[in-house]
Amino acid sequence: MKNQNELLEIKNLFLKVKTWLYNAFHKSQISQIKTENIESVNTVSNEQKDDNNQNNFCESYIEKNERRQYLLNLQRKYKNKEILEENMNDEDRLGLEHLYDEQNIALKRRIKELDSKIAKSKKMSF
Repeated sequence: MKNQNELLEIKNLFLKVKTWLYNAFHKSQISQIKTENIESVNTVSNEQKDDNNQNNFCESYIEKNERRQYLLNLQRKYKNKEILEENMNDEDRLGLEHLYDEQNIALKRRIKELDSKIAKSKKMSF
């Protein structure tokens, strides 16, 4: 029993490291995109810069939220077989792939959390 608990702890440790590495590289890509956006905004005058940054942030947030809702709706239609893969364009297919990847990561994190709770409760019961 001790051996299984040790294995669970090692698995959890590796999953934590893996998640941390993924987040570190994923965040670096996001910061790179933000840097490119900031460089493009630097051409605007100083007075308009603050207004444009706020507007760009709001607009990009709204666009991302609308795109996510569109993809969730597309995912629902695909699962219900209301739409076929052949009827989707490449951008929608890629968007769905990214959505599935995000959902898989979220599920893996949730499973990992539950596994650690189970392992803790088993330790307490012994």
